Amino acid sequence: MLKHKHNQKEAGMMGSLILIPGMLIGGALSLPAGLALKFLWRRRERRLMIQMASSHRLMDWNAFVQEVDQSRGTVIIEQESYKGPTRWWWTPDDVDVQSPHPVDNASHALHDPAFHPFYAWCHETYTNAATGRGMLISCTPEQRRSFKDKIRSGRAVTTWPPPLTSSG
Repeated sequence: MLKHKHNQKEAGMMGSLILIPGMLIGGALSLPAGLALKFLWRRRERRLMIQMASSHRLMDWNAFVQEVDQSRGTVIIEQESYKGPTRWWWTPDDVDVQSPHPVDNASHALHDPAFHPFYAWCHETYTNAATGRGMLISCTPEQRRSFKDKIRSGRAVTTWPPPLTSSG
């Protein structure tokens, strides 16, 4: 015997006639929208690379690997979202020690207001294009993937840009 919930509604035939084409159109538009977002991200990244190079804040991959191999400094992984994209920064500082705020690299910390002051401090101190002093790492996604295990064993912090962490 089937039981029906009181507040449950079914779309019915007419709703399906509207819903199915809407889903097909949405699916068809998602590919070009995704490609446009990827293009805009890459263009923004190129501009940031140029800006950081002109400010002498761009570090090439080989110099970065050498610093990490010698256990110097901290890698700052700045995430735009859970799935990426990410930027890697390097600083000679020990960010865990320097930070006046608690540091937590777990993904749950994004939604925990206790860690938002750290993200804001890290942005202003290291990853802000205008005021920070961190070095942006010039690398490919493949280089990052090949290096992740080494990063996990060394000094690294994860941070999120201010628009994601600001709370009203």
